[in-house]
Amino acid sequence: MITSDTMQWLFPTPIMEFDLSPFVNSTITNALLNVQSSTNSAVRGIRGAGNPADLPELAPLYQVFQQCVNEYTRKLGLKSNRITSSWVNILHTGGAVDVHRHHGSIVSGAFYPHVHPNSAPLIFVSPLDGYRMMDSQKFATQTKYAENIHLVSSATGKLVLFPSWLQHYVPPNDSELRITVSFNTQFE
Repeated sequence: MITSDTMQWLFPTPIMEFDLSPFVNSTITNALLNVQSSTNSAVRGIRGAGNPADLPELAPLYQVFQQCVNEYTRKLGLKSNRITSSWVNILHTGGAVDVHRHHGSIVSGAFYPHVHPNSAPLIFVSPLDGYRMMDSQKFATQTKYAENIHLVSSATGKLVLFPSWLQHYVPPNDSELRITVSFNTQFE
C-alpha cells in the first residue's frame, strides 16, 4: 500500500477562541440587558441593541477584546486592527440570526457574556461549499475535510474571532437567554 507522509492545508480559515470568563459578571450582563434597542435586519425574534462600547462598565472588557484582536492579527500576520463598531444581540427562545457576513470589516468577534444551557451555537459556513460540486455530500466518513458547516458552541465567557468574510448564522435558540456582544474591526 502506498501512503503519504505529508498533508498540506491550503487556504485555511482561522478562527480563534478565548476564555474571558474571569471578566464576566452580573454588572456587565445587567448593563447589556438595558442597552437601547435598535433594528438589525439579520436577526429574527431577538432584540438587537445599540453600541455596548459606550457603556463605562464595559470599557475594561473592550480593552481585553482589543488585546485578543491583537493576538489574532499577530498570529495571522495581518496589519494591526482596531475595533470600530459593536452591538448586542439578545436571543430568547426561538430567536435566530440569518446567514450573513460582515462587509467592510477585517476581523469580527462574538463574545458571550451570558448564555443559558442549550443556547444555540454559532455556525460557520465553509467558503468552499459553492465550489464543491461533486464531493460535498458524498464523503464515506465525516472528517475535517468533509464539513460544510462548523458549529462553535456558545458558552458564558467565550470570545470567538474570525475573518469577517466568513459566512455565519445562529439557528433558532433553544434557551431562555443568549446574549452576544459582537464587533468589527478595521486596519489601524
